[in-house]
Amino acid sequence: MTGNLAAVKKSIDWFCDTASIIDPKEFESIGQKREVSAGAQEQFNGFTIKNDTGEANEWYCFFNGRLIKGSKIAIQKHIEAYLVARQRAMQQQAQQKR
Repeated sequence: MTGNLAAVKKSIDWFCDTASIIDPKEFESIGQKREVSAGAQEQFNGFTIKNDTGEANEWYCFFNGRLIKGSKIAIQKHIEAYLVARQRAMQQQAQQKR
């Protein structure tokens, strides 16, 4: 076996667990895909949603002084729900002042 040391170790671990051989190059490509997606960051309605690991449910955002974590879609829905509720509250206040 030849390749990246971490990939060779994963290949050996895989063989010990499953008794089947996978070329270390397969594990190298997985590691590269993860590195590309790791460190993702996105702006959403004025809030920064981040993912340091590249895992699907490892997104987080500092939202109104609190840390919220989960999938990117769940965090986006939470932010949208808050913004809609805030907008409704502001509209109700404006109507009461009339």
